[in-house]
Amino acid sequence: MFEAFAQFADDRWNWKVDVAHMRIATDVGVGTVEVIRTLIAPGDKVMLNSPVYDNMWRWVAEARATLVDVPLAMKGTYGDNSDFSLDLNAIEREYKAGVKVHILCHPHNPVGVIFTKESLAALATLAKKYG
Repeated sequence: MFEAFAQFADDRWNWKVDVAHMRIATDVGVGTVEVIRTLIAPGDKVMLNSPVYDNMWRWVAEARATLVDVPLAMKGTYGDNSDFSLDLNAIEREYKAGVKVHILCHPHNPVGVIFTKESLAALATLAKKYG
């Protein structure tokens, strides 16, 4: 199974995936909690961008992390998913303040927004800058 995924990722996205780094999880929640536990010490900061899929709050607590919520920025009135965006200034402030993990749900659940390529590139730049 790992080899098949590695081949698929290479064929589809030109990703070079090392099968030695792959693990099986029973669901996305278990996998997310285990990845968080691998990356942090208890009490370290983990960021979410609310509103979020309700289980994400529990995943952060289960990993014994400190939750940092940076809500999505919203223009206009609720109801048009295109009005939601990442608040990159607030995200950068929290990265500077020591966030260790940022869980980004994309496409976003529950609001359904698909963030722009430019905002995702800016987020990647911030993540690289602050580790």
